[in-house]
Amino acid sequence: MFPPMPLADPVLVLADQADDDDVTAPTQATRELLTLARRIGTPVLVRFPAEEAADALIGIAERTHPRAILITADGHGEMISAHVSVRLESPIVTDVTDLSFDHGCLITVQESAHGTDYITSEIHSAPVVITMCPRPKRRALVLTEADVVVAGGRGVGSAEGFSLLAQLANELGGCLGCTHTAGELGWAPQHACISLPGAQIKPRLYVAGGVSGSLRHRAAVRRARTVVAIDSDPNAPILREADFGIVGDLHQVLPAVLDELAQRIAHNSPDSAEA
Repeated sequence: MFPPMPLADPVLVLADQADDDDVTAPTQATRELLTLARRIGTPVLVRFPAEEAADALIGIAERTHPRAILITADGHGEMISAHVSVRLESPIVTDVTDLSFDHGCLITVQESAHGTDYITSEIHSAPVVITMCPRPKRRALVLTEADVVVAGGRGVGSAEGFSLLAQLANELGGCLGCTHTAGELGWAPQHACISLPGAQIKPRLYVAGGVSGSLRHRAAVRRARTVVAIDSDPNAPILREADFGIVGDLHQVLPAVLDELAQRIAHNSPDSAEA
């Protein structure tokens, strides 16, 4: 739904995607975002399916000039926030645990990469795109403890391209990851980097898309039980390390994989059994 206009110091809050099935009962994550939004302006709840959310937020932001845009820090939220930030040419702050507004300046609090210290940032320009993680340490623990990690590198090509990886991670019940380069390019949040010190992973399944496989990255994933790599370069180092390697365009391979997963889910569902 589109918010009413005009508004004083609007703060756009994207409803958690789990809200789609019941518009009368926001999830706990959405309620937390609305509470935090009230600290810095007038909360405006925006509800759209994940595939429409980025364009909707961009359109609303261009008309209302919000102070900030708050999005839940999950797989969908990470991709939506990256897209919105790029299109609006706005600053983005990820994994924020707290925020306030003081003397015309937005103050955000983030966890460090190790999940122990906190980083305070002052932001003077608006709108700022913020992915919120109200419960401290939640995101820092997910990547290093995930049973399934789906990651991308420079070969993904853009922040928008990471949406395919996020979808696959979601379908497999896993966590989105990225290389150090992809994180520096802003295609994925910094907390998703799996080549940083202290961010080594040990999943049962590691899927790498567009990851060439630097020495640092391969060292960070060496404890993965099974590695599946997708890369258009047949000489990419990651393919030599992979248990299963696919030489091809990930933008063609991943949709096919997602379609296959959807068909298997539909085939195994109770409704398909009854039919």
